[in-house]
Formats: sequence, C-alpha cells, structure tokens
Amino acid sequence: MTIATIYSPEITSDRVNAAGSNPDKQKYTTLTIDVDPERSPDFEQYFNLATLAVQRRYEDVTITKRDVVLKISVTDTFPGYKSYELDFDAKDMRGKYIFTNADGTIYIFAYRNPSPYSKEVEDIYKSIMISPVG
Repeated sequence: MTIATIYSPEITSDRVNAAGSNPDKQKYTTLTIDVDPERSPDFEQYFNLATLAVQRRYEDVTITKRDVVLKISVTDTFPGYKSYELDFDAKDMRGKYIFTNADGTIYIFAYRNPSPYSKEVEDIYKSIMISPVG
C-alpha cells in the first residue's frame, strides 16, 4: 500500500553530468513509500523474494548493491530498525529500494533515479522516523 510519493526538484544538466553514466533519463528523483499490509515473520526471506521480483520485473537488470544492512529511525535512545538496501540498473531506469522491518511490518522506500541526488537521498533515508501504531 503506497502511503507517500515525493519528487525531487528537476535534475539539472550539470547534476546529470556530475553523476556520470546513468541509464535513467527521468528529470526527477522519485521516492515512493509503501507499507506491506501483510506482516512478515521472516525478513531475510522477504528481502530475497523481493530481489528475485526486481530481477523478473525489469528488463536487463543489474544488481549494483545488495544486502547492505542499514538502520532506519535511529535516535539517541533507539538503535533503529533493521533494513536492507537493493540498488539496481535496468535497461532505462536506476533504482534503490530500502526494505525496513519495523516489528514485522515491512516498509519499502523505493527510489527511482537516485544517483544525481545521492547525498540528498542518503539524508532523506537517515531522517525517516517510523512510529508504528500498536
């Protein structure tokens, strides 16, 4: 279930040039935040199945980073929720997915064309605060 979609400012030509090779020609970076309505008892299996789904979904996909353990919602008093990152290039797009397990609820942060704003993308996911309703 999608709960938010956020668009970056337009990516300028100087930012495109600074980013180097990128198959994605979109003029924006997009962040879509989804919550899986089904609780998942096995986060590693969920991530592995999601990786396979990405490989089936996109044409000529190349996984560029996988299984990087991150923490989302880190505070001075909370160590954060376990998260996995999946970065990939496909025929005409670049994606970064971050899967976060918040007490069995999976949040998916899906970035499209993240590289021209990679520092900003990092700042966004480091600022995310999940407050599960329980």
